[in-house]
Amino acid sequence: MAQARTGTMYARGFGCETDYEAARRWYLLAAEQGDASAEFGLGVLHANGFGVDIDLPAAARWYEKSAAKGYADAQLALGLMCASGAGMERDPERAVLLFRQAADAGNPRARHNLALHLVRGDGVPQNLVMAETYFRQAARQSYTPAMVQLGRMYSLGQGTAQSESEAALWYRAAAEAGDAEAQFMIAALHARGDGVPKRLVDAARWFEKAAEQGHATAQFNIGVFYRDGSGVERDPARAVEWFGRAADQGLAVAQANLGKLYLSGDGVPQDAKAAARLLARAAEAGDPDAETTLGILFLQGHGVDHDPAAAEELFRLAAERGYAPAWFQLGNFYSEDRGSGTNPSEAARCYRGAAEAGHLASQLIVARNHLAGIWGPRDEAAAAAWFRRAAEAGHAGAQFQLATMYCTAAGVPKDLDAAVAWYRRAAEQGERIAQYNLAVMLVRGDGVEPGPEEALTWYRKAAEQGVPEAQIALGDFYATGRGVAVDCDEARRWFDKAAGQGHEGAAARLAALARLQAQPQASAPAPQSGPQRAGSGS
Repeated sequence: MAQARTGTMYARGFGCETDYEAARRWYLLAAEQGDASAEFGLGVLHANGFGVDIDLPAAARWYEKSAAKGYADAQLALGLMCASGAGMERDPERAVLLFRQAADAGNPRARHNLALHLVRGDGVPQNLVMAETYFRQAARQSYTPAMVQLGRMYSLGQGTAQSESEAALWYRAAAEAGDAEAQFMIAALHARGDGVPKRLVDAARWFEKAAEQGHATAQFNIGVFYRDGSGVERDPARAVEWFGRAADQGLAVAQANLGKLYLSGDGVPQDAKAAARLLARAAEAGDPDAETTLGILFLQGHGVDHDPAAAEELFRLAAERGYAPAWFQLGNFYSEDRGSGTNPSEAARCYRGAAEAGHLASQLIVARNHLAGIWGPRDEAAAAAWFRRAAEAGHAGAQFQLATMYCTAAGVPKDLDAAVAWYRRAAEQGERIAQYNLAVMLVRGDGVEPGPEEALTWYRKAAEQGVPEAQIALGDFYATGRGVAVDCDEARRWFDKAAGQGHEGAAARLAALARLQAQPQASAPAPQSGPQRAGSGS
């Protein structure tokens, strides 16, 4: 009807200035003749306060009239009011009915809302399969919230087989349509390599797009990327900017990380007081990292007054949240004498708490204290168990220690095969004594097939890191031509290095080498060195 179209022109400013009063007059004229679009238009004016006071019951009455005539937009609007209880009693069953009517008419937003009710079982029995169907219908109509929901269902395997690649397809479609949440999700998938190739450059690009739209977690994540140089050139100043924007939105983890940048002066002038203020805001929100870092500041009197009691309370709060570094700090706190003695039993309890939570430094402390008998009788088995946990987490020193314990049957059954395996893992990380011990076992064939060529490689690595026993062994290889061509100059060079470190056998070898060069037909002995024991490693 022309009157209704004229009302819409005034309401939306099509070809004229927006004039809600004029729109209302034309809508009323059309509504008096039963025009559904005009009734819907009057509902919109009353619902939003366009030219009239906001009056939700009046809006609902106009939507009711229009919806009864089958007008899909009115059915959707009235369904939303029924679902939320805006302007009427909440009635999810009726909302579902209205959404279904509008969905059947092809309205994508109605399909999306109907699917949401089916997911939640709100006003209708839960039916994830049907929800997926309605989300897909809306998504194919380019309704981005439905694309996001569809991506979430595939990611979780709700109502369909779990498929990160299918989830990524829908998240990407919504992201390219400009949806901030979808941009964040596709970035996270690229960061993890779930359903898409792991590409930090793509992750950074999408995080930044979502961040620019105000997505707080994306702002924090792109801040981390700029701080660490992940997927982008490292730029601490940009990190400060993004952390600051997320912090202004109240994101505690961003406040904590921004505070740390102020502490270090990375990307921003160093300012301990500003750091303390930011950390305090995050700590008030319950961020355990902020509580722990702020506690350290109270212990140091850095940016805040020196206050050990406040530090202890903050550490305890964070520890009660299960934050392992806080347990570690409590262990340190009770290990130190602050004028009233130490508290070894409480320190041990806290270190164990941190170790159980996976804190590597605490696992090493617990292991070493068991081995040394500091907390009671010496317990090699307990020490070995903790060294194993640290070793499995990749700590080269723990791998070396565990290998040595397998060699000596300390806390574990003697197992040279296991010793070789752990020495090798430590050696590959550059642990120099492990490199030397692995070479010795390869020469002797202890726990492994003899391998003089590989042994030579590990001797060389250890020798280059200054292990005098490895320098002697490497010199012996060159002096005798074992696995390499005889090279007295190279042998002398390594013997000299060992001598420079005070190795007792170096002088004798240098003398023997001099005699060997004077009498070429003689052959020099190649003494075998023994492995280094635990405690020599890092």
